[in-house]
Amino acid sequence: MLLFIGAVLCSGQTLDRKYFPGMPDTFRVAADRTFLNAADWNPQKNISVRSDCDGLTVSSGVPTPWTHAVTSRKTVPVRPGNLLKATTKYYLLDAPSGSKFTLLVQLLDANGRIIKTMNAASGADKPPEHLNWDEEYTEIPKGCVSARAQLLFQGNPMKVKLIQLELNTVAAQDRLPSFPPPVPYSNRSLDDASLTEFLSKRQKIYTKVAKNGDQVEFLVNGVPVPLKIYKNNTATTIHGYPGYLKKTPAMQRAGFNVFTVCVYLGVPGHSRTANTVWLGPGKYQVDVIRKAMREILKYAPDAMILLELNVTPSPEWSAAHPDEIVQYADGRKAVLNGTRIRELTNTPPPQYVPVKDQPWTMPYWVPSYFSEKFTQDASRAIRDIFSVLEKTPEANALAGVFLCRGVDGQWFDLFAEIPATGGGKAIYPLADYSPASLRFFHDFLRRKYGNDITKLQNAWNDPRIRTFDEISIPPHGELFPPAKTFLRKSGGGRDRIADFIESRAEGMSRQFISFCRAIKEATNDRVLAGGYRAEGAPVSYPFLVQQCSRRMYAAPEVDFFASCPGGRTPENPVMPSLLNGSLRLHNKLAVTELDFRTPWIGNWGRWGKPIYYKTHDAAEFRQRTMRAQLFANAFGGTFHAYDMDGNWYDTEMAQRAWRENNRIYDRRKPRPLSEDRIALFYSEHYWEYMALNGNRAFAHTVKNSPRIAVTRSGVDSDLYLLDDILHPDFQAPRVLWFVDSLELTPEKAAEIRRRYADSGRILVWMWAPGAGMTDDIGKVAGFRLERAPMADGLPVMALSNSGDPLMAGVRNLLLASYMPYGMGPVWKVSDPDAVILGSYFETNLPGMAVKRYDSHTEIFIGQGGCVTPELARNIAKEAGAHCWIDTGDPAASAGNLLIVSAASSGKKEIFLPPDVVSAECLTGQRIVKEGRSVKCELKYGDVLVLDLTYRN
Repeated sequence: MLLFIGAVLCSGQTLDRKYFPGMPDTFRVAADRTFLNAADWNPQKNISVRSDCDGLTVSSGVPTPWTHAVTSRKTVPVRPGNLLKATTKYYLLDAPSGSKFTLLVQLLDANGRIIKTMNAASGADKPPEHLNWDEEYTEIPKGCVSARAQLLFQGNPMKVKLIQLELNTVAAQDRLPSFPPPVPYSNRSLDDASLTEFLSKRQKIYTKVAKNGDQVEFLVNGVPVPLKIYKNNTATTIHGYPGYLKKTPAMQRAGFNVFTVCVYLGVPGHSRTANTVWLGPGKYQVDVIRKAMREILKYAPDAMILLELNVTPSPEWSAAHPDEIVQYADGRKAVLNGTRIRELTNTPPPQYVPVKDQPWTMPYWVPSYFSEKFTQDASRAIRDIFSVLEKTPEANALAGVFLCRGVDGQWFDLFAEIPATGGGKAIYPLADYSPASLRFFHDFLRRKYGNDITKLQNAWNDPRIRTFDEISIPPHGELFPPAKTFLRKSGGGRDRIADFIESRAEGMSRQFISFCRAIKEATNDRVLAGGYRAEGAPVSYPFLVQQCSRRMYAAPEVDFFASCPGGRTPENPVMPSLLNGSLRLHNKLAVTELDFRTPWIGNWGRWGKPIYYKTHDAAEFRQRTMRAQLFANAFGGTFHAYDMDGNWYDTEMAQRAWRENNRIYDRRKPRPLSEDRIALFYSEHYWEYMALNGNRAFAHTVKNSPRIAVTRSGVDSDLYLLDDILHPDFQAPRVLWFVDSLELTPEKAAEIRRRYADSGRILVWMWAPGAGMTDDIGKVAGFRLERAPMADGLPVMALSNSGDPLMAGVRNLLLASYMPYGMGPVWKVSDPDAVILGSYFETNLPGMAVKRYDSHTEIFIGQGGCVTPELARNIAKEAGAHCWIDTGDPAASAGNLLIVSAASSGKKEIFLPPDVVSAECLTGQRIVKEGRSVKCELKYGDVLVLDLTYRN
């Protein structure tokens, strides 16, 4: 009987629905599986595709620095309409460092031709348990009838599990969620008379920054105070939200203690910001600043104010001094709208008039960074204004001045950004061709060469030059040499472009320092002075004016730099464009901007897409902000929370997150700077030798990859300016890592070895050390090296059979992150005394080697940016540096606090130094201390903070 029933059930006969009622025949249990069946994909060498009931698993079998792809054989119809929505869900089952996955959707016409491609999803670095969920929209082009998918794999082998790829025609993007109501702030405030009385009795604050061990502290009247800056919107009043500053008491309760308010020195770039304190020569409206400060102080009279001063010309200045205005090569002058140059004109724009298509901005001719006239006039105005302000009651609340100027307000190069329109060419110049700029260049050359034209002729190897005044600014075509060039200048000597780049840095820094000096002189050095600055050395874009840290560090008038960071993920918590080690060395404060959107308001840009709200919640916001705050502090600095739109943090959820994070932040205490660290050295002279053509993108790999790798090594690290390697107060850690040291001479390298090649320390030389100064870079790197043009552009591969401890767990391409920017020329190792650790991809040419001496160890890595977290960790361990964790999770110590960002889920073991006697968890996880380690379980994205008690 049982056999009969089994035969019936397995016979394939259709069961009458009345005996088994279920889903209607027209119902599809799952979305269209066309893209989830292995049979529907074209076979591709080195890519395996298989499917099961849960989806499609695709594996790339071999490492490659290029792209290999697999394309779906079948297509799905696209219904006519407005938008195509692609919903993708997938897991990265195996995603080692240096691998990248991209899913494209190709839109086809009736003839099967691709008429549009949309990037539906891309992923890297995520752990296998993390569900990646993407939603993208694209306009459906005319003639589109069908679509197919293509999966791209780049870098190291990886495995992807695609569980959903659904395409739908929709009329509009998904609706955003209903946002919670903002916190109802109290209108309680002091009237003018009461506020004046309070401020008059308030003790004037004196602020300083001072290095203390591993931290640069903020001092108020000589007492260290954890600095937590709340950076308000730049507008004095926001349309529809005129009293937005009444939130200040609530933000004080959330833990913030310094608040910004913005004022334009001269003409405004934004239509709703207090402006025109500087009316003209000797004419000022200091009450504009006083009133702006009172907009905060009337709600919180005990608040400390950081005045955001946007340095602009007085109303008549630009028209009266046209030669001092930033100028394009054809003579047209730059118009700054808000914080961008989107227009060039021959006549001054109408000031105080909103720009038609951007009514929140106002235009003005922007003075050159190289205008000594503007530097002198604006500095005089700043000095006069703050001398008057210093005698007012409001000055008692002033803690510092935050200087903004230039593109994005961040002192970036004053380059036009004008895309091609109407058949014309796009304008993205790399130079300011104004008479002021040219005059500064000539004066710079006279100073550098002692007003001796013969010295310049010898340096440039050009006897044709007769006078300084005949030298012109390099034209656009010269700045962009033929596309194949990587190293523009090598083997020593200078030329016009190299000196021009150096002059840009000097000009901007002289102006910045002059403004800071004016503030210090007016306030008798009572308040902090600084501003935005993306330090040029670690930045991958050629911000020529930012290559000036060595000048800024030497200026006692400058107290702090602020920078907007990259990163912001569990794998890379925060990556500011600041050389934190050098800033600490020179007693400067690093301020990391946290312009973090919350999921409780109507965001814009990529943060305003529906998928942002589906994948970001209160827990994620708190983790993201805590990671960034504490890692910024681990770098020895502080942060500012940037409320860019004035309403980002107006919900109880956001304020609760800041309140809890700031509570932990306040537990930080300075510790002696340990030598258990990696020091990454960056050069400010990089662009003096490198081509500025399309190959300049190589800098993304050269400069960013080592930072990414070291961040996940589990070892503390710092970034330094290469100039500081021989600073008398520099404390050398266990690993000295030379990222882009093109400027080193053999003599300087020898001096570095004389000072630091001892006690088991490791020196790491990357790519082309000394290439700008010598034809034999081996004399700098300490290895016998030969040019290997047949391997140019190739990354380094780990030797598969290496038994060297440095290569434990290191395999395939030495990439911290796949970056599709190309790679540079290389040298092969031909040193009989070296142990070979890696070769250039698909060659037998040695590209990485180690030499161990009784006193120290040296490593050469022949391609820019070729390092993985595992390799960085192994190097640090061999050098004797302490490793906090070895599971690829970012970790850093901030004094007594240890911060771990979970880049994967699972059990974690944190290794403690021998002088740690106890560990307290501040973030709620259950921890178990066993001997010299702490064990716990973390989920992806979690932040673990331990308060460590040291024996000493």
